[in-house]
Amino acid sequence: MEKAVDNLEALFKKADVDLNLLSRKLQMDKDTGRPLSDEDNPVKLMAQVEEAKAEFSALTREIATIQAAQKETLSYFQTSLPKMSGLLTKLEAHSGETEITHLAQAILGQVSQLMGVPDLNLPPLSELATGDQHLAVSGEGCLPREHAQASGKTCPSVGKSKQNEPACPAASAVDRRSRCSDFVEVTDQELLSVSRLVRGKVKLDDLNRTYSMLWQHFKVEGKKDALSPQQMNSMGLRVSGATGEAKLKVLRALKLCQISKNGDVKLC
Repeated sequence: MEKAVDNLEALFKKADVDLNLLSRKLQMDKDTGRPLSDEDNPVKLMAQVEEAKAEFSALTREIATIQAAQKETLSYFQTSLPKMSGLLTKLEAHSGETEITHLAQAILGQVSQLMGVPDLNLPPLSELATGDQHLAVSGEGCLPREHAQASGKTCPSVGKSKQNEPACPAASAVDRRSRCSDFVEVTDQELLSVSRLVRGKVKLDDLNRTYSMLWQHFKVEGKKDALSPQQMNSMGLRVSGATGEAKLKVLRALKLCQISKNGDVKLC
């Protein structure tokens, strides 16, 4: 990608030099009394060059933003994968379900290769397993897990962990919003689900602060009219600038607010 950008920049520089030479040649022709056509007008040609340079600069900045996002994502995976491996090890140690954790470990290995992480130091789960994973803690007729399931005898610790397991996973923030009318903060998972180009450098705390103040205005106070950018800034929402606008765009991407063509905002 960087090589392509360098090549493109070199082409623009060469075109700039060629146009300068053409401009001088046209100036000489003009001095000799030769009429100029609109296509040979150096002023118009230079204006087109400036427009092309501006477009090139915008593309360069966009490419740099994408590269930074890619590096940030890679760094996140490099940091998170070993932690996930450790959590899987703890899960196996407490539950004894080796089949699930081995499958997840294999998936982690594939992800590490895909992300180009050479060595995550992921230890085999079997090497980290202890006797407590397969044998009951107490000695009152407890058997290994496989035999305990067949005979109906289970260890107290295992039975207790099964009883304490939730019947279903916790509801997501979207589900909680659909089931109740109370304010529900934006979660980190929701923020990361929005495109990096949209959310920019938005922080979760700042996003929830803006969302909370909009909620207070529209839902609690019952205001109906959309808020203009000037009104929101006067309320202390700080929606001006790239980061400020990105906060509103994130809320819109999560279908929490609507933004008009004039920048007026209203909660959904």
